[in-house]
Amino acid sequence: MATVLIKKDATMFRPLLILVFLIFNAQAYSATCPIKDLGETELDCPWASIARTLKLEKTENEIIKALYKAVPILVEQLKQDASRKELKALWGQSINYDEYAKGTIVEPTTLAALATMAAVDFEDSRIVHAGLEHTYGYLFSLLRTPFGYKRARWVKDDIETGFGLPRGALGPSPVAGTLLTNITCFAGRIALNDSLNKAVLEECERIAAPSVASFDFSKISITRLEESLRVDRLVRLRTDFAFFPVQNNKLSALLVYSIDDEAYAAPKLVTAFPVEQTFVDRAVDGKGLGSNRVIVTRYNAFVNGLTNSMKKLIGTRKAWMRTDHR
Repeated sequence: MATVLIKKDATMFRPLLILVFLIFNAQAYSATCPIKDLGETELDCPWASIARTLKLEKTENEIIKALYKAVPILVEQLKQDASRKELKALWGQSINYDEYAKGTIVEPTTLAALATMAAVDFEDSRIVHAGLEHTYGYLFSLLRTPFGYKRARWVKDDIETGFGLPRGALGPSPVAGTLLTNITCFAGRIALNDSLNKAVLEECERIAAPSVASFDFSKISITRLEESLRVDRLVRLRTDFAFFPVQNNKLSALLVYSIDDEAYAAPKLVTAFPVEQTFVDRAVDGKGLGSNRVIVTRYNAFVNGLTNSMKKLIGTRKAWMRTDHR
């Protein structure tokens, strides 16, 4: 199996190292990826093949060793993220189970290993840190859903193309920043516009990819769908649609889902992925807005007292075009 060694002082050579990694690892795993019968494409490689290798390992330590050997560039990113406690705290909780595909999204032992390396709490393999699962975890997901593989949002360049960003800026092999850091900074500046989170996001200017840190959000339009209700406290489920300024086939916007829960001091991110205009239209259709609406969490989010409620919960749904991000 091919291995690329990364030194601590190799930052200036990072673009070259990434290129070498992609070439050698693509060759190393080409025999087992893509498996077309499973709906895989070249873009799923080498991640799907590595995920199958990790699944064979029996312990967390064995998986960590395998990651060091197979994807040292990703290990380097996890090490950087381990020290970014405040940035990781911008994320809420997610369920490691897909209701449409009826299966576990990421192998629990693999997710536990990633959590250890990124210094993320991992007490329950079913309810996990949303940021870890929805970035690094999704790379190693073998669950085929009706919408494809979860990693597609990061290995394709749809989001970068839509926002006019350099290819890979929001991918698993960025030339600067990390996958988790860059996604947190970009999605956070779309959805987390409260003062507490803004203070944390200011750090992005130093640690994120330059193209992400300097992106001008004033040039994009954002529509927010807010679903609010009371359980034992006020909870607001927020779906932001950040529209692409660059035409991108059928895709029209980046969906960023966040939770504003009175149980926490500030809103939390849950996930982000590109969507088509028809998706946006259905979500904000006036027929579904107003009071006395059934409210549920979406996109594998977990909100205690809401996601696990045994009864229908009623609240209000409203949508508007935002201006507070400018």
